[in-house]
Amino acid sequence: DLPQYAEYYTNFENSVCLRETLSKPAREFLQRLQDSSPTPRYDLDSLLILPIQRLPRYKILLDAVVKQTPISFRLRPAFELLAEQMAK
Repeated sequence: DLPQYAEYYTNFENSVCLRETLSKPAREFLQRLQDSSPTPRYDLDSLLILPIQRLPRYKILLDAVVKQTPISFRLRPAFELLAEQMAK
């Protein structure tokens, strides 16, 4: 269980709701920041959701590591355990 991700996700949802209630000058300020960003194609929501999207990627990576690791390799049980825990 990764409580920090649950808290981050809850706060992400709260931030979306909060930004919807911002005043017009605050929304315009955020838009100017977006327009001057070195990554303008990513809006604030896209950047804030990245940590949440990591978890499924880690699971996919661990599954691939387990699949490619020989059964006799001494660390395979640890990889399997990590993959099982990520699935929870």
